[in-house]
Amino acid sequence: MSNLSKYTFDKCVTTVTPCSIFHPWNSNCFGGLLVFATNVFLGSTKFFLPIYVVKLMLNYKKINQRKFVEEQILGYLRSVAYGVSFGSLFLISCCTISKIWINYFIVMQAGAVGALSLLIESTENKNMDKILFFNQLIEIFINVLTSKRIIIRNRWTETLAFMLVTSNLMYLFKTRKIKQKIPLLWFYPERSIYNVSEKRNGFPLDELCQHKKSCFDYSLDGGYNFFFIGYLLEIVRKFLPKMYIYVNTPKLIPLLLLHKDNLMMGSFLGGFVFIYRSIRCYFQQKERKELPSHTLIAALIASGTYVIKPNIQIFIIALTTTLQLLWERFSFYFNLPKKISYSQLLFCISGGILLHYRIMMPDQCPKYVKNMVDIATNNMSTTLQNRFFADIKEIELFMDGLNKNI
Repeated sequence: MSNLSKYTFDKCVTTVTPCSIFHPWNSNCFGGLLVFATNVFLGSTKFFLPIYVVKLMLNYKKINQRKFVEEQILGYLRSVAYGVSFGSLFLISCCTISKIWINYFIVMQAGAVGALSLLIESTENKNMDKILFFNQLIEIFINVLTSKRIIIRNRWTETLAFMLVTSNLMYLFKTRKIKQKIPLLWFYPERSIYNVSEKRNGFPLDELCQHKKSCFDYSLDGGYNFFFIGYLLEIVRKFLPKMYIYVNTPKLIPLLLLHKDNLMMGSFLGGFVFIYRSIRCYFQQKERKELPSHTLIAALIASGTYVIKPNIQIFIIALTTTLQLLWERFSFYFNLPKKISYSQLLFCISGGILLHYRIMMPDQCPKYVKNMVDIATNNMSTTLQNRFFADIKEIELFMDGLNKNI
């Protein structure tokens, strides 16, 4: 059984089904919670450790500063506490809800309650977690639409979709009037034509291109820098999930550094920036002024480099960043109440749906979510899913046998 349908769940799970189906390692609720929380603690320490190690590496100049080190240690402890709280609230909610009204979406409901534990996290990590969870939620929707053949995914359709999304995203950046800072994952945010001062980077506004070098050198420098950013990002993406393997087997590191995917990701990002800057400079010199339409056209053409190394995560980041900017405008123009934490509400919804797909619909669950939950729970999520599916299958076979005898 790859996915558990609502029909099968409703057929096999009833109000008399014990809640131990959600903690099969111990029939007692408290005992099951204790085992689960212990494993989540061990898993969270392993999951968050590489993240904070990378933070220290990126800020190596601050390692001698006691305050910075203390902040990172405190942040690590808060992250582990967040993980344990999330897991504990999830299992407690599963048991509580099952005693009141057991239903197919119980994992989603319990996950939404568990996501409230984000309040423990630091502000910096809260913003990152919200964006990451929302990105994974979008990937689930894409997987569902693909499985139902509503959309067709291949190198060319993804590239076309990326070009359309990215051109609109860069246009939104260019025409953004709101000066409020929002957390973004997009690798090349464009400055707005409205948020400028009388002098920008030492140049008066009547100069068309705001860079010291020639337009070609400016474009080449950008492409060169972002090539190495893409190259390093791909290395980090491959290194983090298998960090312990590379540490224990150093001879694998040269293979990691020379992998062709690193060059292709670098070519994608570097090519995007080089083409984008070149086209934008060309239009500004030709039209003798800067227009948002220049940005839209330049981004549309430059984003064609996506075909070099299609990456669904970068596509989703472009899409979710576009939605962020649209929501920013919507909430500003309609003056929505600021007392309501819409991002926290969205995180709870995202957390519930992600866990639902991890347990109930693993075939459509993003690989990142599966790995994240497995590591953070010390593989207890896999144990829960396997036992849960096995119990459902056993009940289904038993009921089918009864129906045949009748």
